[in-house]
Amino acid sequence: AFVCDLFAAYFSNSLALNSEVIRTLIEVFAIFISLMLVKHTHKQNQRYTYGLGKLENFGSIVIALSLTISFYFILHHAIIRFQHPAPLHGVELGLFFNSFYLLKNIWFYRRLFQLANPEQNNCLLDAQKRAYLICAIVNAGLVFTLSVNYLFPHEPKVWLLDSLMSMLIAAFILFS
Repeated sequence: AFVCDLFAAYFSNSLALNSEVIRTLIEVFAIFISLMLVKHTHKQNQRYTYGLGKLENFGSIVIALSLTISFYFILHHAIIRFQHPAPLHGVELGLFFNSFYLLKNIWFYRRLFQLANPEQNNCLLDAQKRAYLICAIVNAGLVFTLSVNYLFPHEPKVWLLDSLMSMLIAAFILFS
C-alpha cells in the first residue's frame, strides 16, 4: 500500500497524497519503535534486574517528536501551497488506490464494530477501530479532493483543496 501511495503522490503533484505517505511512514515508524521497546524493555540481566523500563519513556519521546516534526513539516508545505496553488495532474492512480483503501478501511471498521462487545471494555479493539476510522476519514477526504481536482483540473480555487486536505492529515497526525 505504501509503495502505491508513493507512486501516486510522485506522479500527481498532490501535497495531500505526500502528506498521507508521511503519515503512513510515521505510523510504521511508531509501530516499529514500540515493538522494539516492548521486546527489549522487559529483559532482565544482572546489571538491570528490573529491566529497561525507562526506554519506554525515551521511545515515547522519540515517537512524539517524530509526530510533531511531521506535523510542522506538512503544515509548512500546506501553507506554502495555499499561498501558491499548483495544479494536480495524473490523479487517477491516487484516486483508484484511495478508493480501494476507503472501502477496505470501512469494511475493517464495520467488522471490528460487529466484533466489539459493548459489555466488555477492550482497549485494543477500540484503538484498532479508531485507527481504521481515522484512515477511512483520511481516504474519504483524499478521494473527494482528487475527484474534484480530476473533474475541474483548470480551476485554481479547486487546487486549494489539496492544501486543505494536507492540513487535515497534519491535524490527524497531531491527534494521534
